[in-house]
Amino acid sequence: MTITSEQARALLRTNTRNRPLKNHHVAALRHQMESGLWVFDAAPLRWDSENVLLDGQHRLHALAQTSGLSFEFLVVHGLDFSVQEYPPQQSPG
Repeated sequence: MTITSEQARALLRTNTRNRPLKNHHVAALRHQMESGLWVFDAAPLRWDSENVLLDGQHRLHALAQTSGLSFEFLVVHGLDFSVQEYPPQQSPG
């Protein structure tokens, strides 16, 4: 799904139950987006069944801080809110 900077700002209104924002991470992502270095990696933006953002706040904040940009994102809706309690699985090492 293509999401614009304006849409990202609107989507962030659903970010009501998430971990604290890491401003340095948002700044790094924004730099990538504005410099043409952002790469679609299929990491999803995820919402629960009550339309609360579970995953993707840093990417959405970075995009929201740009002007006139848009990027492709994989979007998943309808997850059980408990999936936020478990971090994404990572490979060891």
